[in-house]
Amino acid sequence: MILRSIIRRLYSPQILNMITIQLLVILAYSYIYWILHKWHNWDENMFADGGYFDALYFTVVTHFSIGYGDITPRTRILKAICMSQIIIAFILFNII
Repeated sequence: MILRSIIRRLYSPQILNMITIQLLVILAYSYIYWILHKWHNWDENMFADGGYFDALYFTVVTHFSIGYGDITPRTRILKAICMSQIIIAFILFNII
């Protein structure tokens, strides 16, 4: 009964909407980081191979406030984008 109640709550529309929003934010920021690195080359040492997976990895680590420090933004624009992502993630986690 308890497990069934937990599963029912996980599949509620509110939880599914928040998970969807979190995933969209992660994908959007990883795309932004990848585009800025690949096309504009604003931070040439940020990603090892310049691939999307590195941008996605950085975004997930930043979004969930883990922050290993192995990839760091070095330019002001990337630092500003990273700060905005942290603020948005903080707001989204407090809504849940």
